[in-house]
Amino acid sequence: HHIFLQPRYLLTSLSLGELLKGLIAAPLSVYPSLYHCWPYPRPVCGLQALLLPLLHQHTATTLSLLAMDQYWCILHPGAYRDSVGTVKSVLLVLLSWVVNLVWFIALFLPTPHFYFSYNHSYACEPHQSVHPKVIITACVLYFPTTMV
Repeated sequence: HHIFLQPRYLLTSLSLGELLKGLIAAPLSVYPSLYHCWPYPRPVCGLQALLLPLLHQHTATTLSLLAMDQYWCILHPGAYRDSVGTVKSVLLVLLSWVVNLVWFIALFLPTPHFYFSYNHSYACEPHQSVHPKVIITACVLYFPTTMV
């Protein structure tokens, strides 16, 4: 047995997102977690505050796409083999990255409010408020990925 192309591309995308978390976002938290302060410039804090939620959401989106892909593969095996190819798989992966990236940039950049969290994560986080954009984000990106 072999894995079809689309799950391979989705798994590669998932791996890339997790690798980016491990190489870019997480190492910035090592020094702050040891010394309980943020030693880097403010723009680095903003970058981490944007990247961590973006990469977390990308993981949730990719896992949801994998679940839907496997559901479709099991439910309609013949149609699945005929309709899923390399081009569609690559486009789906690129679209998932672009949608998440554009959404978080549009959400974060107009009001770039973030802070260094001393409580639990020792990382920079965006301010969480009951703002309409946060509610819309939860409805559009978070809830659908938890329902799949």
